[in-house]
Amino acid sequence: MSNMLEWKELKTSIDPHGSFTHQINWLPPAASGFIVQYVSVDDPLHLLPNYANPYYEAWRVKNGKVVYDMKDADEYDDSFSNCADGFFCKTVADGNREKMIKACVDSTHIEYNCIVYWINEEDADDIKKWKTGEEEGISMAGKLKASWHSPLHLGQGKTRVFRANFVI
Repeated sequence: MSNMLEWKELKTSIDPHGSFTHQINWLPPAASGFIVQYVSVDDPLHLLPNYANPYYEAWRVKNGKVVYDMKDADEYDDSFSNCADGFFCKTVADGNREKMIKACVDSTHIEYNCIVYWINEEDADDIKKWKTGEEEGISMAGKLKASWHSPLHLGQGKTRVFRANFVI
């Protein structure tokens, strides 16, 4: 069923000097379980904090709808951003431009290499035991369930890649 997992892009904004925001909504199957995303980031100049190690994060799905354990859900399900989802992009871009100049490079990139999996409810006992990203020290996952280790029953995943290229 993981090959049936889809997502809809809501917003993509890239400032070529070093800031980006990419937001999606999941389009899960009409079932209950978890969307699990493996996230690995290629960031040659270390423009992003906290992404040195790959991790897993999970969204709960009940009867085909993404549900959140937190009080307020945003208008998107997942976001890759280094500028507070669009609010501080110029400041971040200017700072990253300066980092590129200091590193004596005229271009760099940040690339999220993800694999997205569908885990049926009956196969998700280990995921249900995961703590939130905040509790586990995986700040990038925030209030989502997260782990440094692969869950059981992953099956075949679907690749999801987002790349932001930057130039001076």
